[in-house]
Amino acid sequence: MNSQNDNFDTKITPPSQFDDELFKQSLTEADDAAGFDQPWNPWTLVMLTFFFGITTGMALLAFNYQRLGIKGRLYNTIALGLVLEFLLTAIQVWAVQLGWLDPKIRADTRTFRLVTKVFSVLVAVIVTQTQMKRFRLFQRSGLPEGALLKPALAAIAVGVALDFIEAVIILPLFIER
Repeated sequence: MNSQNDNFDTKITPPSQFDDELFKQSLTEADDAAGFDQPWNPWTLVMLTFFFGITTGMALLAFNYQRLGIKGRLYNTIALGLVLEFLLTAIQVWAVQLGWLDPKIRADTRTFRLVTKVFSVLVAVIVTQTQMKRFRLFQRSGLPEGALLKPALAAIAVGVALDFIEAVIILPLFIER
């Protein structure tokens, strides 16, 4: 008769490399609790990206790098947001010129806006992941988060202004109506 212990491996195995990883330090000098300037929750900024577009979200995420004490990412992130905004505009112009998108058909424009929102949120989630370790450290400090209303309204205004320039000036230059 088989006993229940026959189902278990009883031989002793040497420590693995995984065991060594358990004792490895995960925090670095960059993970100090200094340099915080009332950052915003990065996931809130993803939500703002969904509602107000890539320019608004990326601008706020860029400034959140500074608030988290992460140096050297402000201008790169703002530039990324602007490049992506202009890339999405170029794709829209290209799709209209090829006849894939008709600006007069509401279903076409709705689909394009949905695809744009999904793309924008995916980019914002990727950027957010680079901020989360530092934000979790900030949360453990017990300090209050920064007020987001005024910066969000300013970023929304810039996003709306860029959308206006796109819709009134840029798109009519390239799209025959």
